[in-house]
Amino acid sequence: MSSFAQFYKLSVDFHPSFLKKSKLIINSNINGYSIFINGDDFEESSNVPDSLCVVLENFFEQYDFSHKGSIDTIGQEKIVENGDTIIYYQLSMGTDGIDVYGELINKNRFRTFKFWSPDKLSKNHELVQLLFEIMYNSYSNTKTIDYLEQLEQYFDFGLGLRKLNDDPLTYKLYGSISANEVDELYAFFDSLPVDKKVYIDMSNFNGMGTMFDEDFLELSETHRLVTWINCSENAKMTLKRAEIKGNRYK
Repeated sequence: MSSFAQFYKLSVDFHPSFLKKSKLIINSNINGYSIFINGDDFEESSNVPDSLCVVLENFFEQYDFSHKGSIDTIGQEKIVENGDTIIYYQLSMGTDGIDVYGELINKNRFRTFKFWSPDKLSKNHELVQLLFEIMYNSYSNTKTIDYLEQLEQYFDFGLGLRKLNDDPLTYKLYGSISANEVDELYAFFDSLPVDKKVYIDMSNFNGMGTMFDEDFLELSETHRLVTWINCSENAKMTLKRAEIKGNRYK
């Protein structure tokens, strides 16, 4: 297993249910590692910080290269019936979510893996976290970042939120907000200063349930210096539905 620590090439294909697929490739070269990603309407390449690739190399030393899909055996039970031993298999089944296919190459040898919508505490989810950390640290093009933010929604990363700037204080709220992220959303709102200008970028926002309308309206009323900027059409409809005044978002 450890022979794959310093890999020559890592290729990962993302196949989300309701988003276009993409391909990520990390290659070794004389200067370290380079990274390339492409989809139907975007592509970008960059160099990878050495520190991040060291973490990824160490991860693969202990990684179980297995193949798990949306329909998998998660257990089995042997039962004797009429003198015969019968094995009943327990299956997990998923319909939506995301399939991830990977190939790790070292010299002329390679190992493959596959998984579907990994659990948050699994090694596959840890791998996805490492890959997103590398991608966010390597890419800067708007189309690439917008795609990564949407792709991120297929994994258990919590609320789609990133700080963009400290002066002026600017955040980006992206993707969709579900009931699972209610505590994170409240914590974010509570952290915002009431006496300082705050900008919340909504350019890649998909929407939220009506249960959050009052919370968004309350934030706008108690934090008069908060402005919602670069609003997508979905964001504008959401803020309007929450009865936030039109001059507070653009």
